[in-house]
Amino acid sequence: MTGAKRSTRGTTIRFAACVLFAACVLAVSGCVGGFTGGATESTSDSTREAQREVCVANERNIDMASQAYYTDQQSFAPDLEALAQSGMLADVPKCPGGGTYTLDVSNGEVTCSVHGRY
Repeated sequence: MTGAKRSTRGTTIRFAACVLFAACVLAVSGCVGGFTGGATESTSDSTREAQREVCVANERNIDMASQAYYTDQQSFAPDLEALAQSGMLADVPKCPGGGTYTLDVSNGEVTCSVHGRY
């Protein structure tokens, strides 16, 4: 009978250890999931901010090209392609956030459909 009690006690301890281990694994995976979710949001925010900064830099380059075009032609460019064809821009930049740039022909200012005017 003593041997049977020891066997049951050992099984109970092993079972409790397994349950404790499983609980720890679940707790840690929940924490890691929480950290990952936070990192994903943070990364997403960082990505959007980086896209905005690149967009602003693009707008400033377009504005400078537009002013140079005006100085050379005595009128503002009709569109971004004209700035590129004139050599004032190396190429027509693209907004990294998926926006489109619109050039105001009355004043040469550019606006992004996603990020607006800088």
